[in-house]
Amino acid sequence: MQRHSLAHRTVHPEHVDDPATSQQELAVLHRHLGRLNRLFRFERPFQLYLPALAGTERCSRMELLDVGAGSGELGRMLTAWAAKRGWTWRVTCLDVNQRTLQLGDSDRRIAASATELPFADDTFDCVIASQMTHHLPTEADVVRHFREAGRVSRDIVMVSDLHRNRAVSLMVWCAAFLVGCSRHLRSDGVTSVARGFRVPEWQALADKAGLQNCLVSTYFGARILLQSRKS
Repeated sequence: MQRHSLAHRTVHPEHVDDPATSQQELAVLHRHLGRLNRLFRFERPFQLYLPALAGTERCSRMELLDVGAGSGELGRMLTAWAAKRGWTWRVTCLDVNQRTLQLGDSDRRIAASATELPFADDTFDCVIASQMTHHLPTEADVVRHFREAGRVSRDIVMVSDLHRNRAVSLMVWCAAFLVGCSRHLRSDGVTSVARGFRVPEWQALADKAGLQNCLVSTYFGARILLQSRKS
């Protein structure tokens, strides 16, 4: 198990972000990552808090942008979950890595950076991101990411990521080992936590980005959750 000091955020690289990773290896990594995401119910914060923020009436039809969508699994899960409630949610998947997007089957896929979103102001009802922000190397990048999310959203921004602490690091490594993740992904899991954030850090960055009515909190101690609403 790779060890990191968690007092401050690390920028140690993750194997999954290495451009030299082959398409076959990338597919394996994301298949294992999907197992972890489902184990930790990565979709649950969005299911709990989006309807509360948007209201039931508005939830009946929503356009969402998933930033750092990877293969698009979160969008698929949220679309299916909303459909069971009679809601129509359309999710556009955006990721900086075109090869990762190709692992999914969404017909709404765009390769672009989270810090320079190729959309006009107020394009989407809601902008979401899950476990993507820690991949950004600098605080300035995170501020741009938050600012861009707020710019292209008509109303809601919701971002979830790993909460940087020792218990989460151990939990992620053990879960990755138990579900049969590769050595690279077990290492990446620990590094992901070390690249994660704490509440005061995100709150300060969100303030710099100018996000309105922004609340940053933890979700069961394992995730950090940012919720912002313009209206």
